[in-house]
Formats: sequence, C-alpha cells, structure tokens
Amino acid sequence: MQMDIQSQGFVLTDGINDYVTQRLAFGLSHGDEAISRVNVRLSDINGPRGGGAGRAGRTMARRLSRQRQFWRSLPAAYPTVKEPSR
Repeated sequence: MQMDIQSQGFVLTDGINDYVTQRLAFGLSHGDEAISRVNVRLSDINGPRGGGAGRAGRTMARRLSRQRQFWRSLPAAYPTVKEPSR
C-alpha cells in the first residue's frame, strides 16, 4: 500500500509521519489487497497557539448536530435501535 501524507499549515515532523503511517497500516491492514493507495492531508484547524478556537468549536457543534440527527432518524428504519445513554 502506497501512502502519501501531506501537511498544510505546519511542518510534518518524522514523529507525526511515523504515527500516521502506523495508525493507517493498523487500521487498513484488513484490506491490504484491495487498497493500493492512500492520500492523507493533515491541517491545523486551530491555527497558531492560542488562536482559532472558534472554528474548532463550530466544527464540534456541527459534528454533534449530525450525530443527533443520525440517532433521530434511526427509529424509523430500525425500531429496535436506541440512542446510547450519556
């Protein structure tokens, strides 16, 4: 499997590169024969230290909203599935 790892807005260190490579190799090991190439783009959505927290908060809010929509839509298709307790 060929892996292409790129960074945007920060320096891709050997440590980050090794970590991403190990995680991908482990996570995709079940499909080695079917997966020939993986492209990874890493970016720092928070920006420099101490800044950009607003965007990260909006991203998390969108993710939680989608999760709630998903759990609300399940009972119609699968009546026995219930939302996990928090």
